Amino acid sequence: MSSTAAPGKITISATAVKDPVCVMDIEPATATEQTEHNGQTYYFCSSSCKEKFDVNPKKYVGTSPLCNFS
Repeated sequence: MSSTAAPGKITISATAVKDPVCVMDIEPATATEQTEHNGQTYYFCSSSCKEKFDVNPKKYVGTSPLCNFS
């Protein structure tokens, strides 16, 4: 068995996305929750994160200076 990751390192796949609430890297295929907002699908690590997002999505969307190109 071989691995390209260094011992103790976590590798993130090319399909991983960030939970917009807790900023955890998650795989869309295994995300416990998801929702759509303004035509975009967002994935969450837990129902708690999804509930926080659903209450106030503007708090979590477009707040990163690296991702906000508008």
